[in-house]
Amino acid sequence: ETRGYQTFRIDREGHKGGVLTLVRNGIPTKQMEGTKGNPGAVEIIGVQITCKDKQIILYNLYCPSYT
Repeated sequence: ETRGYQTFRIDREGHKGGVLTLVRNGIPTKQMEGTKGNPGAVEIIGVQITCKDKQIILYNLYCPSYT
């Protein structure tokens, strides 16, 4: 947890990565569908943010290296 922020995260199995998105407290949010990546798969987390009657969907993704 980070003080003053909402935490949205998906951890990779084995504790070797994942994705994290922080949104300041007080901003209405909703976590969208997320996927846990299989080894070598893209990891994605989506957060819907509501601001002044507008909705924004922010996606955070990580594609692990294949090397």
